[in-house]
Amino acid sequence: MTSAGGQDQMVVASESGMDEIDASAPETTVLGPGSPARPWQALPGWAVFVLAGAAWWLVGFLPWIVEGLHVDSSSAWPNFYTVDTPRVALPFGEYQFPALLTSSIIGGVAALAVARLGAATVARPRLLAAGGAIVAMTVALGQTLLTVTPGLASMFEARLLVLALAVAAIASALLGVLVGAAFAGRRGVAWLLAGALLASFTGPWFTDLVHRGPAVDQPWTELVARTYPGISGVVLGLVLGAYGARPARRRLGWLSAVVIAWAIPVGLSLLAYVTYAVTRGPLRQSVITDLAHSLRGELHYWLTPTVRIVGPLVLAVVIGAVLSGMRVSRANDHPS
Repeated sequence: MTSAGGQDQMVVASESGMDEIDASAPETTVLGPGSPARPWQALPGWAVFVLAGAAWWLVGFLPWIVEGLHVDSSSAWPNFYTVDTPRVALPFGEYQFPALLTSSIIGGVAALAVARLGAATVARPRLLAAGGAIVAMTVALGQTLLTVTPGLASMFEARLLVLALAVAAIASALLGVLVGAAFAGRRGVAWLLAGALLASFTGPWFTDLVHRGPAVDQPWTELVARTYPGISGVVLGLVLGAYGARPARRRLGWLSAVVIAWAIPVGLSLLAYVTYAVTRGPLRQSVITDLAHSLRGELHYWLTPTVRIVGPLVLAVVIGAVLSGMRVSRANDHPS
């Protein structure tokens, strides 16, 4: 027979199950039916589903919404008037692949964050939130395709562009949901890597929001464009600080997070270059050869130390170290 004190006891295991308890690790609360929920955790299951879908689009694609939702002018759909193209839910065009990926990552994290607002009686809130995000993506992609397809030019390149954009939208949405699910879970390695991805895309998302907004011609927008890596650096620093630096093995996670933050800007630049090149016409051998040669040049350029800015990464490590030290100090001052 279990005592009342035994019923209330929670055993917290370290990542390996045998290591010492990390004094700087955050407390983990597992909510279930009958568990005491926090005041903001009161949403029923249907509300989690609906609000997660809304958050995926309204938050993730806010830059596109602010710009007016007009599809880009393109030779792929020449029947649309250049000055007043139809409105679509997703950014579509030769240059919109990075925007699709960035908005989907931010949207996925926003959607899965809604799962944390679910009541304690809601079973599998993250699964409900993921379902809401996927349904929202399906509706948005369907509306976009139904709007663009009637004006599509009768050429292979136009069909290829639409197919590539549709595949990119689906793949990006699924990746965003996975990142959001990991970030909405326990603070383990998956949480840290998801946080690094979130931090890496926050800067480009914010810059895109500013450049698509009504203040695009203001002088301060150029300053935002130059300093947006610092935004990603601050967010990454907060993630590192929340994850903690003790025990020592957690520093390997820090290294992985910094590498991700360093590589994502390069990946976005190469993605924009590749997708534009491959959607311009049939992929003949000469085109692939020229693309591979150009990619080597682009990669060499972006990996040059004078081009890559390491300041935001240093800032992230400093912020993470300060926050981790403060948490350790508090733990030592108030031992349990």
